[in-house]
Amino acid sequence: MRNLLLLSLISFLFTACAPTYHITSDYERGVDFSKYTTYQMLQHREDFQVGVNPINRQRIERAIRREMDILGYQTNPYPDLLVGFFVKSERVRTYDHFRPYYGYWGYPGWVQVHEYEAGTLVIDLIDRDNKEVIWHGVASGRVYDDMENVENEINTVVRQLFERFAEETRRGRPYASIR
Repeated sequence: MRNLLLLSLISFLFTACAPTYHITSDYERGVDFSKYTTYQMLQHREDFQVGVNPINRQRIERAIRREMDILGYQTNPYPDLLVGFFVKSERVRTYDHFRPYYGYWGYPGWVQVHEYEAGTLVIDLIDRDNKEVIWHGVASGRVYDDMENVENEINTVVRQLFERFAEETRRGRPYASIR
């Protein structure tokens, strides 16, 4: 029993320390996604947020291209879809208020302040003909300046976004065969 408790505590600590990302998405319900077969990346060199690592922009673009290829899309100078993305980063401050449950009821407790960098990746798929966004995906979470393998993190987040896209648009077969 004691070993089981220790093992549970260790696995909780590992999962609590692992970066987690909040994934959300939205899409136009009336769109026939099966009609899209080609894509082209929009260029973002000028409007990429100042201070964001430009190498990460390249990593994100490679990850998006890889996921689009997995889903069966092909690059084309006259595409059906335009793929746009941007990244933003901001300092976030959260507060935890602790109050003792035992002892002096009048004791005010204490406040712990947490400050961290939060990053958001937004990917939009745009119908080239009518210039309307048909799918919008957002991944947000805590980011670190010294992430050990930032490329793996980027690949994971982009994969999670496109898995959501595949699920919502019924293009999920490629991901089912990868797992």
